[in-house]
Amino acid sequence: MDAELKAYLDSMREELMAHSGQLNQETRRDLMTHAEQLNRETGILVEDLHTKIQLVAEGVSAANEKLDRFRDEVQTQIDQLDRRVMRLEAKQR
Repeated sequence: MDAELKAYLDSMREELMAHSGQLNQETRRDLMTHAEQLNRETGILVEDLHTKIQLVAEGVSAANEKLDRFRDEVQTQIDQLDRRVMRLEAKQR
């Protein structure tokens, strides 16, 4: 291999190494930028999901309270009917 060709190949290798390092740095910056954006977007989505879960939990709690009140009202009515039946049975004796 003659000296001129070797010098040319060496300069090309150095140029490729420089470009490779530059591309590597740019790729890392781009990845970090995208990772940061993804983290922000994920945080927003998680916060939104948390808010929606909180609303569902509040709805379930309100529904449970309504069911408890309904159960108490039904139990009161059953107790009243039971007393009426007992009075009627007592009168028939």
